[in-house]
Amino acid sequence: MKKRVIVFFLALTVFLAGGTGLLIAHRLGMVGNGDESAASDVTFLILGLDEAASNTDMNLLVRYTVSDHRLVLLQLPRDTYMESGEGLPKLNHIYASCLLAGADEASAARQTASVLSEALQIRIDGCAAVHLSAVSQLIDEIGGVRMSLPSALSYDDPSQDLHISLPAGDVRLTGDQALQYVRYRSGYAEGDLGRIDAQKLFLAAFLRQAAEQMTPMRVLELALQPPKGVLVSYGGKNLLPVITDFYTHRNDVEKIFVSLPGEATREQENTGTWYYVINREATAELLHTCFSTEISRENFDPEGRFVNEKTHFENIYYANGYDIRYYSEKDLKNLKILEK
Repeated sequence: MKKRVIVFFLALTVFLAGGTGLLIAHRLGMVGNGDESAASDVTFLILGLDEAASNTDMNLLVRYTVSDHRLVLLQLPRDTYMESGEGLPKLNHIYASCLLAGADEASAARQTASVLSEALQIRIDGCAAVHLSAVSQLIDEIGGVRMSLPSALSYDDPSQDLHISLPAGDVRLTGDQALQYVRYRSGYAEGDLGRIDAQKLFLAAFLRQAAEQMTPMRVLELALQPPKGVLVSYGGKNLLPVITDFYTHRNDVEKIFVSLPGEATREQENTGTWYYVINREATAELLHTCFSTEISRENFDPEGRFVNEKTHFENIYYANGYDIRYYSEKDLKNLKILEK
């Protein structure tokens, strides 16, 4: 388990830091050796854990493809309606259900990845469950994250021990402030979907800052002493060709930020639990485009895990013409997320 954690952090930071780390990784045998076939792509599931309830507050699929030097960051809304066989039919509850059934955190992350892999019909090579404390620590390690906030963000919820107070303007968010930013959800023009778009802005800023600040020596330090609160499971696929390609083409890598297409709605027309219902046709198109799957609208989700046909959810699920909003890093600069 310890070696797998080292594999993940070394691979991730080498992506951002540069080529010297490749030599370190190769000599330590941490990125694949021997008869493993050369990889053309790699997909990781990253689960950001809700400290209060063990639900996954963020669900992110990260895919890098060698053939076109493309990095895709696909956000899966936490309230996505999804039948998994256990508990509340929400994507963010799958991990917690595994814990309640007796799995440890690493096993729960693997089981969540397995459920999503089967449901979305894509291969997932590895997964990481990340506690908020680890995110805060990593951000402080790279000197904070520079962002431009169009408005001040203020919110208090003592029941969650959540206190948010961030100034407007160009700021460098500390680890604690960054957590306030990604947890903020009041005042967005599109509600929780606005929060998801805010996370896109943060991910882009984090990647830029990490690329500037991480050095090969720091890569090695993080590899040998990974932050507490991160649990990783990795299948052992040879990462060296992927990492080498990313570094070689790092100035030309196309970054795509996208969310599952769909719509937020209540369980009943005007009352009940909030869910995010995906659109079947647009989701199949997105997965085909970004994850090279052969699925189509006709064969996607054959068991109907993402819809309850006894509710009005089917009006969203089966509708035609849903847009898929793909954002490049440049597009994000014009993204308006706040009501103000």
